[in-house]
Amino acid sequence: MEHDATVLEIFKNVKQNNVPNIVILDRTAIYPTSGGQMHDTGVMTFAGVAGSYNIVDAIKVGKCVLHILDKPLEGYTEMYKGKTAHVTVDQGRRK
Repeated sequence: MEHDATVLEIFKNVKQNNVPNIVILDRTAIYPTSGGQMHDTGVMTFAGVAGSYNIVDAIKVGKCVLHILDKPLEGYTEMYKGKTAHVTVDQGRRK
């Protein structure tokens, strides 16, 4: 499963020495950990930005899903806001 979404916010991960690797999208097909079911994993890329990032965790906070990436985002984090993110869900994780 694949989809595109708009980046709403980037946060620094206080559990990982404040690296900017938390992404909030306007919509997502990634299932966060909930009700005893593990979160989905996948890959995220950004329009106009080289490279890809593995989604290693997904946490629901209120109405938002925090997409935790495997490495810090490159460059100035503000440049990601409003960009299109392409998300590919790892189908091996979906049951």
